[in-house]
Amino acid sequence: MGFLICATTGHFADDVQARCSSCDAPIMHRPHVNPDLIKICMACLDALLEADGTKPVIAVTKETLREVALWGAKTKGVQ
Repeated sequence: MGFLICATTGHFADDVQARCSSCDAPIMHRPHVNPDLIKICMACLDALLEADGTKPVIAVTKETLREVALWGAKTKGVQ
């Protein structure tokens, strides 16, 4: 079983609005995520991990790594 940990706010214009599968809170995720993953908010993930007692394995997609690199990249221009 895999989870997609989602934020309550988005940072990109094409972020997708969704609902947490556990508490139904509004969440946002990227459009290129694996649709088979269970979408969950940070609060519910924290409660799940605390109850389970295991450490999660966290991964990101190559597309997300590319987006983060572009977001933090310095650009040439007038300051």
